[in-house]
Amino acid sequence: MNQHETKKPSEALWFRQEAMYPPENTLYLYSDQELDVATFTNARQRALGLDLDALATRSAITQPVEETKKDQGVVATVSTDASSHVAQAPSAELSTKKELISSPSTESTQPPQPKPKTPATPKISVDTPAASEITAAAALKQSESAAASSKETSKTTEKSAPSADLLDILAGKRGPWLIFVVSFLIFAIFSGNRFFRQSDQPHYVFLADALLSGRWHLEDTPAHPVSGRVLDNDWAYMYVVQMKNGEVLRGRFRGMYQGKHRFVDLRKQQKLLAKGQIKGWKRQYYVSFPPLPAFLMAAPMWLLGKLGLDRMRYNDTAFTLFFAALTVALFFLLLQRLREWGYSERNTYENALLTALFGFGTVFFFVAVQGTVWYTALTLGAFCAVAYVYFGLEARHPFWAGLFLGMAFLCRPLLLLAGIFFVIQLLYDREKGWKNPFSGEVLGKAALFVLPLLAVGAGMMYANFVRFGSPMEFGHLYLPAVYDRALQHGLFGFYWLPRNLYAFFLAPPQFLNKTPYILFNAHGMSLFLTTPLFLYLLFARSRGQRPLFAALWLSALFVLLPSLFYQNTGWVTFGNRFSVDYSVFLVVLLAISSIQIKRMFLVLLVWGIVVNAFGALVFGRQFVIDGRTVQFFNDNYYSLNWIHDWLYRTFPFLR
Repeated sequence: MNQHETKKPSEALWFRQEAMYPPENTLYLYSDQELDVATFTNARQRALGLDLDALATRSAITQPVEETKKDQGVVATVSTDASSHVAQAPSAELSTKKELISSPSTESTQPPQPKPKTPATPKISVDTPAASEITAAAALKQSESAAASSKETSKTTEKSAPSADLLDILAGKRGPWLIFVVSFLIFAIFSGNRFFRQSDQPHYVFLADALLSGRWHLEDTPAHPVSGRVLDNDWAYMYVVQMKNGEVLRGRFRGMYQGKHRFVDLRKQQKLLAKGQIKGWKRQYYVSFPPLPAFLMAAPMWLLGKLGLDRMRYNDTAFTLFFAALTVALFFLLLQRLREWGYSERNTYENALLTALFGFGTVFFFVAVQGTVWYTALTLGAFCAVAYVYFGLEARHPFWAGLFLGMAFLCRPLLLLAGIFFVIQLLYDREKGWKNPFSGEVLGKAALFVLPLLAVGAGMMYANFVRFGSPMEFGHLYLPAVYDRALQHGLFGFYWLPRNLYAFFLAPPQFLNKTPYILFNAHGMSLFLTTPLFLYLLFARSRGQRPLFAALWLSALFVLLPSLFYQNTGWVTFGNRFSVDYSVFLVVLLAISSIQIKRMFLVLLVWGIVVNAFGALVFGRQFVIDGRTVQFFNDNYYSLNWIHDWLYRTFPFLR
């Protein structure tokens, strides 16, 4: 507490607003002499701006009359937390009139001393009603000594906060379930007719069916199980060539050369095959995307088959929406845990706002409602990333952290680089500082963390070898849209950096003077236009949790950087869909940072929700406007080619 350096008039009162967040929002009234009931009530009323007469029936004198020294002070507390009522701290004997007011959590170590009996006035303790009965604006009125920024923050937060009853529910065991139900309903509404049918690109349904049949490849050319339409988008395939001499080759044809078929096998060796040498060939199709969603779909699809239903009609859209809502609920639990363990000073209301930011104010919103192969993988990857951070905090659950990181790898391989988060959590203790990396405790937890990762990695390497002849080949090289580009410039390379930087962080929408009036580029739109609150992170500071702050920053950067050099911008996408992989870490950074939730923060939050709701509504859909069928995105793949043309024309040495 503050020490009052100068002596005040004996009848004066000193007031202090102790903290910004419940349950510490407590107003203390100090006096250097005893107050009777009327004086005390009037002083308290002036300090809080409350009409205490209207609450007189709820007030009571709970402390008996005592005989005290004239130098004793009176302390009254008013809690603004709806979950706690007022507790009165007894006044403490002070050595001089320049009183040192101690913290309400600090107890006096000196036993009370007997005092001469003198006439005394009663000391009172006022039992105030819960915060829901006190207007939010009045309960947070600041004294002149409070900082101006604290006043504005407190007032803005309380004015826009929901009712105390709702906050009580969110803070309790039913809170995450409520968030799950509300999120699922919102996702289902924006998904629309997609929710009731299988998605247009149900690759994981095909993979789950193949796995249930004991193989990794598809037997036939993939056709949609419902419409029968041939599916030709992002299937990895290769040719199985039967030679007349009995040899079987697997690889890709790359045209003709000197009258012979040019063939590249799985070891990247080129061969020239004469037509007379070939007995026949066929295409073999694979799902190159990491297989965790198919593993999870296999069980319900198996059950459908046992019930006599067509398991190939499994609804992968509803499956994706379920995990999307589960991700939002788990993210709220993560923020609550950060507060409970002292890493965050956000209250339940602010954690609910940050949860809304992650679920509906980032491109996760549009990703969650699609259901197709690319967005199902992103949604499941986000779920595993949230669970990984949840169990990885302070390295308390190393096995589960390792398991969920491994599962994240089976959705989005780059998420494996977020392992730096657990490493820092393992090596740093808030009380003891950095640990000895070779201590028994550290090595034991490290072993539990690595064990599931090794199992997942070994399984994936075996699957890659069976499918593509190399344990390190996931199959993206064999996607038709990737094959030639990857052979020319590499799957990852500096050639792709300028285009990706522009698409991820700079690309604006295109405005027209005719319908539909606005187009977003299918290569993506700036991260700071879809989620402008991420700009706050450029100015964010840690609240004393620097190792956790660094762990989150490094995790986000490690996952982001490789995607900047990848041959694909995320085409076709609304915003930067790859940002879903690291948005988990960025929003948690906001939660533990010094950023205050004030009016502008709320404005930008609403901006993000509106923009991403627009993306969730219009992405992949066509609309009839003024008698014309229109879409809201520019699907010209070559629309960003000007970046390379300009760059190499201006800086020819970069070619």
